[in-house]
Amino acid sequence: MKKIKKIAIAAVSVIAVILVAVLVIINVAVSSFKTATPEEQMNLMLRVMPKSVVQTVGDEEIKIYRRENPDYNKDTDEIANRLQFYFTDKDGKEVVVNGDALYEYNGEQQFSPSGTFMMKTIEKIGTISKIVTTLIIVIAVLVVIGLIVLWFFKWSKAQNLEKEKKYAHKNANKGKKKKSKRK
Repeated sequence: MKKIKKIAIAAVSVIAVILVAVLVIINVAVSSFKTATPEEQMNLMLRVMPKSVVQTVGDEEIKIYRRENPDYNKDTDEIANRLQFYFTDKDGKEVVVNGDALYEYNGEQQFSPSGTFMMKTIEKIGTISKIVTTLIIVIAVLVVIGLIVLWFFKWSKAQNLEKEKKYAHKNANKGKKKKSKRK
């Protein structure tokens, strides 16, 4: 019973440390994003943004890529011009697409490359958010279970002490043998 109690206390302690660490990491990430400069926010976003997306245009699929704009000057250009979008056409020629403009296919406006990449980025952030939320819920449940286990061990110990006090007079007489009066 003592080994189980020590293991339970250790498990609850580990779970509590992990919970605190996760909360600190989430807090630091959120606060750093809020206080970040637009350039830093863009760097964080680029870590989540996919390097390519597949867009269905008409009856064909086009794989669009993103890359750093080689002509981008961070001192004079807007941050929105930092990325360049491109795809390879049927002839194998690289076609650079303006991210804000709507791409035309057969004379019809189809999609905005930056909008498509932003939607994929938002989907990824949503997935990350769901994973973090699930992780926090699992940790919280484990902490509650750990606290219940600790409460049970404390309650069990109190019950044992109460039984010992209640039956102390019987236990004191157990070791003594009655003398027989036979001769």
